[in-house]
Amino acid sequence: MTKAARKTPTPKRLADETIAEMRRLADPERAASIQRYFKEPVENYGLDGAAAKGLTKELVTQTRGVWTVAEAVTFCNLMVRDPQMEPRGVAFQVLAAFVKDAEAALIGDVRRWLEQSCDNWALVDNLAPSVLAPLMERHPTLVAEVVSWTTSRNMWLRRASAVAFIPPGAAREPPGHGLRRGHAAL
Repeated sequence: MTKAARKTPTPKRLADETIAEMRRLADPERAASIQRYFKEPVENYGLDGAAAKGLTKELVTQTRGVWTVAEAVTFCNLMVRDPQMEPRGVAFQVLAAFVKDAEAALIGDVRRWLEQSCDNWALVDNLAPSVLAPLMERHPTLVAEVVSWTTSRNMWLRRASAVAFIPPGAAREPPGHGLRRGHAAL
């Protein structure tokens, strides 16, 4: 095995290490407090935003230029198995660093995660603008498929189909300005 091969972090190793670190940083009091933002029960470690962003930044630094999109997807598939919210959110943010190189077929993984792994608004609002929206920008032919999700029985697919069309920073834009991207897509 070459020196470079030994240093290449595998998706499994980084997923295991990241979840272990999240467990170490867990704050049960904060986890209970986070629940007030959700109607449905949400399992979470109680990490604060700074800790999650720090983990994400570290993971992206370790993997950018080393991993392929496929490895980032494998990492997501491993992380979404954890019932806690934070591993899924961090995984989606890591994948966001790779989406500029993703093929249109990634839409199948995104849909599966929305249907099977996103069980609250926060995860949808993480995945849709950071992965789904840039994927549609790279592959405009996907817009029609995402628009079709508006009639899905799955409320998280419906939500993603709306959130993906809200431009970043729309809350800071003049009223009505953020709707242009959505209208152009239709």
